[in-house]
Amino acid sequence: MLENQFVNSESIKAREDNLCRLFSILSSQSQTARLWLQYIHHMEIITAFIAAQHTSNWDMHLHAFHAMLPVFVAAHHFNYAKSGRVYLQQMQDLPTTHPWLYKHFNDRMFTVHKTDRLWAGLSTDVLIEQDMLREIKRRGGLTRGRGLTDTTRMTWLNTLLQCTAVIVQLCKVTGFQVSAAEHVDVSQSRMRCDASDLENLTKFFTSSSPFCYADSS
Repeated sequence: MLENQFVNSESIKAREDNLCRLFSILSSQSQTARLWLQYIHHMEIITAFIAAQHTSNWDMHLHAFHAMLPVFVAAHHFNYAKSGRVYLQQMQDLPTTHPWLYKHFNDRMFTVHKTDRLWAGLSTDVLIEQDMLREIKRRGGLTRGRGLTDTTRMTWLNTLLQCTAVIVQLCKVTGFQVSAAEHVDVSQSRMRCDASDLENLTKFFTSSSPFCYADSS
């Protein structure tokens, strides 16, 4: 694949080696620099985990999750660390234990896609929170006068698919678009906001760089 050729290219590996040497030098010269570099490392882990979810990259997901295990321990989330270790081991054994499931996960099907966009993968818990809970709280939902009795919940759940199918057909007939074709991250307002945030960060680090002072003894 093209992305694998890019990641494994010699120029990228040389750049990573140079950055590692630079980070080592800066860490030895300044405790403040060491703190910021550690922060950047943790942000890279989070960014990789989020990117893996949105792009449905199974290998990146496992790699990022593996890097998160020491953070769980350091943050005293020991149950997360123990359960995460078991989860990671089971997922790494999928090619042997459940090859059909591994094939689906590796084919970018371990997350849910509501659209055909590239950056549109959602984990199941996020999907439940964004869609089902929103449906419960919107007009006609369970929290708008219907109540939360067992009968009401079962009726609402059992008719949800049929109501959704009716809504989809009505949208086709009327030409109403439920969601915009453009991704929210490439909208003009979002790009202006991102550019403003980047400019503010650049100004701050230009005048107050944590990598310009040697404070080690």
